[in-house]
Amino acid sequence: MLNIYLCDDETVQLLCLKKQIEKYLVDTKKEAVLVSAETNPEKTLKEAKSNPDAPSLFFIDVVLDGYCVDGFWLMQELLKINNSFEFVFLTSHQELAYKVFDKGLKVVDYLVKSPDLFLDEALSAPVFNRLEQIFYKVEEKTKDKKNQICFECGKRKIYVDPKDIVYIQALKDRRHYFQIHCLTTQFITRSTMAQLLELLGDHFIGISRSYILGLDHIASFQKEGKEMVVAMDNGTRCSLPIKRYQTLCDVMEKRGGL
Repeated sequence: MLNIYLCDDETVQLLCLKKQIEKYLVDTKKEAVLVSAETNPEKTLKEAKSNPDAPSLFFIDVVLDGYCVDGFWLMQELLKINNSFEFVFLTSHQELAYKVFDKGLKVVDYLVKSPDLFLDEALSAPVFNRLEQIFYKVEEKTKDKKNQICFECGKRKIYVDPKDIVYIQALKDRRHYFQIHCLTTQFITRSTMAQLLELLGDHFIGISRSYILGLDHIASFQKEGKEMVVAMDNGTRCSLPIKRYQTLCDVMEKRGGL
């Protein structure tokens, strides 16, 4: 079940959008429920924290008049709770819609709240079609997330496609803590080497007590003195025990080489 949250500082438009989405959900029989409609971003944040693991879609106004924060701030705070939350930005100004993409934010879409469509509780054809597009995108993203791995990172959960994980390194000064190095980000999680390897599957190898390597991301490896140096495709060079050289050779050979 998908939870839907609305946050808009304009009460009339908030109530109209609430009615329109509720009617859309009934008409389409979507597996979704509107759980919150607030003008106060702090209340939206508090309600999201009460159910952090639920798949959720947020409709957030870019400009939140009367508050010292804006929709971009709210999105960033919500992502700290769960980085798999999805977002649609609302704005009364067409030019602000492009700021969403200028900031490089990964959002599903945006809605320009034109008065002829969003000051009427009736579910018009243009609004219905726009919601159809939004929910289609969310459903497609949800399918992709079924292949993702969930890591606990403090109080938040981070979902990652294992294909994006380049390598994992144990932290020397913190027992059972590992740095996950992905193609575009990195974060720390608490686990054990055995738990991580079981979670990751056979596209990874625990090559030492300190490293788990993504086999698909190994660019080259060679002996250098008393060490083996593995070059990953993100430019990282990992120095590993030379005694594991033959093990890695055998694994890569079974995969058809580099």
